[in-house]
Amino acid sequence: MYGFFSLLIKLVTIVVICFIIIVKSVKAQKQKSRQQADIDTLLKKIEADKKERKAAFENQRIEDLHYFHEKIFVLSPELLAAWGASVHDVDSQLNRQLISLYEPICFCFCRELKEAIFTGYITKNKFLVTSLKKCSCDYFEKNKRPCEHIYRLSLFLNHNDTSDCPETDATIYERFKSLSFDCRLHYIDTMYYLSVNGRDYLQSQFLREESEAGLLILSNDLNYPELLKKMTKDEIILWLSSCGITGCSFNWSKARVIAWAIEHAHDLLEQRFSTWVHVSLPPEFLSWQEKFINEMDHSTYSHPHFWHEACHKMREKDNLEI
Repeated sequence: MYGFFSLLIKLVTIVVICFIIIVKSVKAQKQKSRQQADIDTLLKKIEADKKERKAAFENQRIEDLHYFHEKIFVLSPELLAAWGASVHDVDSQLNRQLISLYEPICFCFCRELKEAIFTGYITKNKFLVTSLKKCSCDYFEKNKRPCEHIYRLSLFLNHNDTSDCPETDATIYERFKSLSFDCRLHYIDTMYYLSVNGRDYLQSQFLREESEAGLLILSNDLNYPELLKKMTKDEIILWLSSCGITGCSFNWSKARVIAWAIEHAHDLLEQRFSTWVHVSLPPEFLSWQEKFINEMDHSTYSHPHFWHEACHKMREKDNLEI
């Protein structure tokens, strides 16, 4: 009898334990289901928020895009004819359009040929020949898409008023293109120098090439007083002394030293300045020179580099003006 009750107790215990396990399992399953439902609800909410933000972003982008092409960079008919419309609306191209307003330095632009030559922004040791369909810059060579130089050229072509850009006729443009690379660099330096000093006396191996291209006027009529003024008084006296000519004193004024040197060392002056020439720009180049110098001075790297940032700043400015 005792054994029977003992077995019955064990069976009841087993049933109770199984029941407890089943109850806990059911509770756990229900809890898991509720958690999964909560997770699904959260994921749906996140997805809905994501779609909402994406839609808001797309709507804002469409609005910004319209604003950008209306207020900041207008796509010209020539540009659209050369490239179509869709290529210009990706972010990388929009940023290039923005950069074109600030950085590219145009050396000369020819409306007749629909071409321009740009120089490097910092080192100025590159000459990028640009048309509406191609450019020799690294960005175009790599991506085969319009670069900032092509976009800048399109702005020139789209505006009849090019008073601020260095526009030249086809003759002058082709003359500059005919120069060697080193001669182009020298010619830019010469234009800079002459913009400050006007006509002056210079010496360089490139001057003849520039003169033969019709870009400079050279004369061998030397003004020795002007040439000697480029030297200090001490430099003149020491130079004369090194050539065996003495007689002037360090106590003299510079004007007296120059006059004495011209009177007593004329042959030596001819020998020293035999490679110097009188240099000036052709009169028809002066306007081009002024515009190019202005282009160099007003190019800047301090500007918005992302098109949507430019839209935001422009809107802020418009709101302040209102």
